[in-house]
Amino acid sequence: MKRIVRKIVTSTAVCGAFLLLPSTSQAGSTVEFQVINTGNASANGDYCGTKGECQHLDAFFDPPGQQPALEFDLANDQTIHVQADLFDGYDCDPASYISTPMGDIPFSAGHDIVFLRFTPPLDPGTQISMAWTLGTCDPRACVNYEIATGAPAMCME
Repeated sequence: MKRIVRKIVTSTAVCGAFLLLPSTSQAGSTVEFQVINTGNASANGDYCGTKGECQHLDAFFDPPGQQPALEFDLANDQTIHVQADLFDGYDCDPASYISTPMGDIPFSAGHDIVFLRFTPPLDPGTQISMAWTLGTCDPRACVNYEIATGAPAMCME
């Protein structure tokens, strides 16, 4: 399986250094989008119908850390606007809003995974929630992430 990893860093795609998750040991983390294309997909062009939230095992770190992610299939190469409303804790409570990383990201045809790389990685058990928006698709409902120890499941790579 061909695996392509691309680092996406633009002024609009990165929410640089900001105080993150002040109630946890993750204060001071930085976050940026990362993209992985794992090859063949079953998409017929409608990526909106093939997306789902997951966790990606990021081997950039030693030991690898799990990162919040969204996966989908594309029939052809294209640039898609991605944004992720990020909240400390569960249920996307407006009082716990942190930031909205966003950017126009080039994707290759096939099965794509876009994830937020937190540096340093989030601690296992950290609870965050996100509302993803992918291109012209309807915004995703809030999804709760329990990093490395809970839902959602690992991405299909």
